[in-house]
Amino acid sequence: MLSTWAVLIVLGNPEWNPRITAQQARAHAKMEEQAQADEVPGAFDTEPPLVNLPRQATPAISAEALSRGQLLGEIEEKTKRVRAFLGERGYDALVLTQVRNFAWMTAGIADNQIVLGSEKGASSLVITKDGRRFVVASVSELPRLAAESLSGLGYEPKGLAWTDTDLGGAVKRLVASDRVASDTNVPGLETVDIVALRAPLTDTEVVKLRWVAKHTADAVVEVIESLSPGVSERSVEARTSNALLRRNLRPTVLLVGTDERIQNYRHTPPTDFATLENDVQITVCAKRWGLTVAMTRLVHFGDATADMQRKLTAAARVSATLQSRLKPGKTAAELFAVMAQTYADSGFPDEWRQHHQGGAIGYSEREWFALPQGSQRVAERQAFVWNPTVQGTKVEDTVLVTKNGVENLTLTEGWPSVTTLVDGKSIRSPAILIKSAATARR
Repeated sequence: MLSTWAVLIVLGNPEWNPRITAQQARAHAKMEEQAQADEVPGAFDTEPPLVNLPRQATPAISAEALSRGQLLGEIEEKTKRVRAFLGERGYDALVLTQVRNFAWMTAGIADNQIVLGSEKGASSLVITKDGRRFVVASVSELPRLAAESLSGLGYEPKGLAWTDTDLGGAVKRLVASDRVASDTNVPGLETVDIVALRAPLTDTEVVKLRWVAKHTADAVVEVIESLSPGVSERSVEARTSNALLRRNLRPTVLLVGTDERIQNYRHTPPTDFATLENDVQITVCAKRWGLTVAMTRLVHFGDATADMQRKLTAAARVSATLQSRLKPGKTAAELFAVMAQTYADSGFPDEWRQHHQGGAIGYSEREWFALPQGSQRVAERQAFVWNPTVQGTKVEDTVLVTKNGVENLTLTEGWPSVTTLVDGKSIRSPAILIKSAATARR
């Protein structure tokens, strides 16, 4: 009983808090009834256990798809980019500690992340202008890295006592130079951003990105097929995490919103109080080998309204137009202008002000955003995510710029779609999945 009432206090009594929403009030009343009836042993024991979800064999990229030799070739290509960068900037070595850059430099073979909530890894790669490679880490990390993920990649191990916090000094002594750059703030080293080195994607990265996109989409669809009214946002979050992790994918963004929360907010982290009545929106970013994709799907239980469809069609038009204009050489500023004009042409001139509209994706959830002053340029074999929103609706998929046009990597076959004619091309965007009102009433 104590745990239930503790949750009620956290949620807030509707009589005490006039800003509480109707959805929170309904959840509050439901929990209060359960507490009074003493029906549940714990305040959150209201969902079926996750063990009831279907289990699938873990998919993987087969040896026929990507060999270790191909991955080593990817690493060599990136080493060339780093060495060219060092020569152009006048540095003698580069230190890579960010989790995303560690994965990028090792073709996703190695991972230096220990604290899941931190982008700063527990070990550092050092690449010199003349091509030497070192891994610098504490004695707690180094033996594992040398024996497992970095084995055979040509990195010479250099250990530090766990009490030694002077990474900058250690690297300078290692490479015998003071001209050392770092992707994180390290005292004594110059901080640099290497996002430009991560584009374009290599051929092997394209193979991996397509795999990540397909299995992320499969995971989201699996979760959606399991949903019915009455499920909590926390349960949807848990099911989505489960579906992704079983596919060897790690969620980096996981937003779940239901009903009026979707109408009120552009970002909806899952809450303890909200349950699905008619609408649910799932937004994920998921990664493997450091490569990240993003997507959003919406479901409505009941009859769709004309207003809902009108807003979704407008968001789809913005997404389709941005996809159509994704040409190598286009700048972020040019794409921003296209986006803002398309919102206006669709009857929603100010909606773009309520949320960023996306941009390039790869080893970060967004490598860069389309901003009015943006000077970044689109490259062939670069991935993008546009996420236009019109209040209560959103369209978001991961696409790839190829020599033959734009390929939608997360487009879900069998999912309802909206087709927009842009520049003489028909471009499909995900629509709202409508489930029967009978299901909603159960």
